[in-house]
Amino acid sequence: MHPDTDQGYIAAAGKLKQMVERFRIVAALQRAGLIDVHTASEKKDALSREMRSGPIAHMAQVGRETAARSMAAEAERRRDVLVKYGLAESVLEQFTQLLDQFEAAMALGEIGRVTHVSATRELRALGSEMARTVRILDARHRLRFKDDPELLGAWISASTVRGRPRGDAGAESIPEGATPPAGDVRPAA
Repeated sequence: MHPDTDQGYIAAAGKLKQMVERFRIVAALQRAGLIDVHTASEKKDALSREMRSGPIAHMAQVGRETAARSMAAEAERRRDVLVKYGLAESVLEQFTQLLDQFEAAMALGEIGRVTHVSATRELRALGSEMARTVRILDARHRLRFKDDPELLGAWISASTVRGRPRGDAGAESIPEGATPPAGDVRPAA
């Protein structure tokens, strides 16, 4: 409609476009990390319940209680003897498989947590940088349209967000959902 051919504007707009794309990618990573953490947590809980109600309960009746992996290793070493006393070999195999799955779920949760935390940190930094870049573009448009009241008014109208911005200490006096006073209109960035 009113393209700006100024090199500074083009550079800032290009930078913003790149940041928006990176923001989308990092937001997807953050979501994937959260999903992995949630999936791993559910899987660990289910596997833990299954191990406690099945193989661990059975093996506890056969041998002394030890840590889960030690119990499985010791039972494997003494399989022949334990079978003579009632150990079901399929239970030992199931227990070993469940332990392996539990460890995999633990690893998934750790990877998901690292991904989520890292992506969250980058999203915050990108958001701040994007806001600064948008303010630069806003200032440019206000200067560019300062001699054309119609275009300036259209720009201000299009770029103004009404309401109470989050984290704005001065906005406590404006009730939620109320229209701010005429002098309390802020640019979008």
